[in-house]
Amino acid sequence: MSMTPQQIAAGVLPGGFDGTPASPVPADFGLVGWSQDPATAATAFSPAAGVLHLARVPIRGTPQPVVSSLFHVTQAGSGGQLPVNVFTGIYDQAGNRIGPGSVAQDTPVQSIGVKKVSLVLGGAYILGPFVWVAFVIGTQSTTPVQLAACSAAGLGLWNAVAANCRYGTTGAGLTALPASFTPSGITPAQSFVGGIANA
Repeated sequence: MSMTPQQIAAGVLPGGFDGTPASPVPADFGLVGWSQDPATAATAFSPAAGVLHLARVPIRGTPQPVVSSLFHVTQAGSGGQLPVNVFTGIYDQAGNRIGPGSVAQDTPVQSIGVKKVSLVLGGAYILGPFVWVAFVIGTQSTTPVQLAACSAAGLGLWNAVAANCRYGTTGAGLTALPASFTPSGITPAQSFVGGIANA
């Protein structure tokens, strides 16, 4: 389409597009960031016990205080063996945990739905360009906990290396969030859709 000099001077883009995203963004829902729009979570997966499951969350704009993380339980943990030592937290780009993370989430993952988990971050401000939201379950339940997830491990590999992949895992035999991990040791893999909020 043709544009008038006045439109060009006013910064109007072709089609009347003014630079506002057409698709939903985290701020539309009061969030600081998410690993992907949760409405696009195509499947669910059962987190392997003792493994740190990671979802990379881009941080854009000014640093913000973060007080909670979010994930979605699609199948509740139940049966003779209930889930034990379930935790979530946030790690910086270097793989260092930011604050202690959450208290145990053993009971919340025994019901389905979105879980908004308060984190102890010591008033830390979260800096970009990204952080990882982490989830660990020390012992899976007989009927395993399942979380809303990306469709496949390959989604985390586009133009990325292990140290900055979108989704992955690291560690073994964990019963709590480790103080740190080595980003280059991440194995790209299917993982949960995670988010962070400042309320």
